[in-house]
Amino acid sequence: MTENMSFSGNGRVYASAIDAVSKKALNWYFIGNVILAQVRFAAGNKKEVREGATGKENVIDSIIVRNDAEFTATITKYSIENLRRLLFSKVITPATGSITNQPVKTSTFEDGVTPLGKFNVSAVTAVTGQALASFTVGVGGTGYSGATQVVIAGSGGGSATPVISAGVITGITLVSPGLYASAPAVSFVDSGGGSGATATAVLSGTNTILTNGTDFTWDVFGNFRRTLTGLIPAGGSVLVSYAFGSSDSVGFNSLSGQEIAIRIEGRNNLRNDSPFLAVAPRLQLMPTPQWDLISIGKTAGEELTMAGMLLYTSQFDDAPIGDGTIPGGIFLQQQLLEG
Repeated sequence: MTENMSFSGNGRVYASAIDAVSKKALNWYFIGNVILAQVRFAAGNKKEVREGATGKENVIDSIIVRNDAEFTATITKYSIENLRRLLFSKVITPATGSITNQPVKTSTFEDGVTPLGKFNVSAVTAVTGQALASFTVGVGGTGYSGATQVVIAGSGGGSATPVISAGVITGITLVSPGLYASAPAVSFVDSGGGSGATATAVLSGTNTILTNGTDFTWDVFGNFRRTLTGLIPAGGSVLVSYAFGSSDSVGFNSLSGQEIAIRIEGRNNLRNDSPFLAVAPRLQLMPTPQWDLISIGKTAGEELTMAGMLLYTSQFDDAPIGDGTIPGGIFLQQQLLEG
């Protein structure tokens, strides 16, 4: 399908949430300066043009009445706040905290990483950890049944089943050895009323403290790496402890088919860089096609590309363009032509 370019220019862009009932823009927010903004329409779209003379200037209002149009803009102002405004999403600031002895299975690849699951990571330490080797039953208790479960404390991943004779626990069978920094507590849960049994876990050996830089490396992004010459074998499991700091999280286009209103003021490259003011009352955002972080941090050199389809609405918002009498459509462009 051939396309007709309505405008291609630069300037400033504003965005607004849309009222669910009136379908009008609620509140305009400045998103950033636009390096390049474009609107493309399918060829043959109807345009209604009103023209009036003001000295040497002609003011033209162009109204596009079909809904097969695409909008793209590359914005230079990157920040958590304007991303929230652009996407009308929630900004989550996770609390700081720490993790102790998280079981981590390392990559089998030479340059592979294992994500720890947190961001802004610091103070990473690691030990080899030890597997469960066996269990010692202290007291067998009474009244236990086939529904009895062995409960192993902690997040080491070990599991076991009880051996029961005449309601008394006589032993424990190891199912999964897991990985632990110290012997975990062991208890029993029985829905049939069994009670009184005690047991202890026995590990396969002692822990070895691993050395940062020699046995493993890590980064602020939460990536854990084994070294090729260290004590951790390829695919081996270790216990990792670390702290994690606060960070801002924004959901990108987290709502399917999310709609916002867009207002652009700038200069149209297709009309001798003359000033224009445009409003798209309904822009259905597409998944973010491009996000270029040219430098780390929130600087003016970073870019965010947004894109979406322009949708039909029965009326345009009263502000910033129009007096409520403008026909419906998908895009309103006021263009100032000099000469």
